[in-house]
Amino acid sequence: MRRFLHHVATTLLAVLVLLTATRSATGELRMSSNPADLFIKVSKGKSTGYSGTDYDDKEQTLSFEVEIRNQEIYRDFKNLTATLMIIGESAAVKLYHLLGRSASTFDLPSRGSHTFDAKPIQLSFDDHLYAKHGVKFYGYVVLVQDENSEVLASKVLKSSLLDYAEVLLRMSEGAQFVPSELEERKRELARQDREKGSDAGSTASSTAHDGEQRVVILHKTINVYSSKPPHPRVGMLNKGAEITVLGRASPTLYRIRFSSGDRVLEARARVADIP
Repeated sequence: MRRFLHHVATTLLAVLVLLTATRSATGELRMSSNPADLFIKVSKGKSTGYSGTDYDDKEQTLSFEVEIRNQEIYRDFKNLTATLMIIGESAAVKLYHLLGRSASTFDLPSRGSHTFDAKPIQLSFDDHLYAKHGVKFYGYVVLVQDENSEVLASKVLKSSLLDYAEVLLRMSEGAQFVPSELEERKRELARQDREKGSDAGSTASSTAHDGEQRVVILHKTINVYSSKPPHPRVGMLNKGAEITVLGRASPTLYRIRFSSGDRVLEARARVADIP
């Protein structure tokens, strides 16, 4: 009877995944058609202090331990990879940060378990009404993938993060993003995957920076263009301004992000203007 109930539960879980979470291999997670019955526990430790210069400024050290238990009786797993991604949120504006990413590769026998510690995260912020600044903890994503990069199990603190886990996997640690940007980045990743699949050699040089983020200090004043076609000129950024280059929007335009007062804006800039 135990074996029968286990088989029924596994079958129902597989059907649920196929109906609700089957995704393409371009720009999105690849969910396994035979998911595993894995229990995932994330333990978060927090040490909070205050800045010596401003008693309102909190300084936190976050630690994370991930435990994965195989609750299946008849399945062993080889070459699994568990990835923990920690997301932070700016205290002043709706800007998010990939604070850290830790991964562990392991085998998991039936009824076995695996535990690993993530890299500690250092935060400093003030979330009081009139002096908000810095970055605070927002959530996490845990993915357990097999050797084919198919997701066998996952755990999230914020459910919406799972929809963009593939985007987060490809971001560099420290990358910043706004919520509306994630869907666009997912489409961009899908486009890159299609290009690589059709002609990897000819597109390698033209898309080298598409998936990367980098912070740039402008060495001259540049024109800024709207993110909406036909991309009319909407203003200028002065020499010395700090921008984040998000990737190419076209062969001649970069997607850029910058701050203006308490707002975070996205626009376009000419590739030739960005060092």
